[in-house]
Amino acid sequence: FLERGSMLKTVASSYRYRWVVLLVCWLAYIVAFMQRLSIGPLAPFLKEDLNLTSAQAGFFMSAAAFGYMIALMPAGWLVDKIGVRWILLIGEVVGGIFIASMFTVTTFTQGLVLMALAGLGMGCIMPVTTKAILEWFLPKERATAMGLKQTAVNVGGIITAVTLPTVALALGWHYGFLGIGVIAVVIGFVSFALYKQPP
Repeated sequence: FLERGSMLKTVASSYRYRWVVLLVCWLAYIVAFMQRLSIGPLAPFLKEDLNLTSAQAGFFMSAAAFGYMIALMPAGWLVDKIGVRWILLIGEVVGGIFIASMFTVTTFTQGLVLMALAGLGMGCIMPVTTKAILEWFLPKERATAMGLKQTAVNVGGIITAVTLPTVALALGWHYGFLGIGVIAVVIGFVSFALYKQPP
């Protein structure tokens, strides 16, 4: 009886860890949308420096959305096969490396390719964070947890709109992309370290 009570207490304690998991998912999603929404605040600087039209600057966002779309189903399949922890890491690191590589962009075509490749990493984050919530939260809590996670879309947009023009004015637009890329890689490793399988 004492052993069973101790085991139940351990499970209950572990189950409280679901809020840490939700925080990990939220941060990962914020960073993914900082990457996806980075073009808008930096578009005036990109247009001027790379001699782009407004349509061309918009194509960078389309390229990221295309990569995101292409990644969704394969990423979901991989999450089911190898688990949440690894895909959190892979998605953030791949997205981070390619968004940071925008630092080197000198042509429209190069920017398109890099944004599409960054989109592949970003596209991993939706299925992997959804799976994490399904694993950790009871059915009666899942909609609330998903709603909280989805606030990250708006938070990511707010952060990019507030910070990236300031960074671009102070240091240059290149550093906006570099900063987001470094943050993404760091969050990828933090997510990998903090995520656990549910009890």
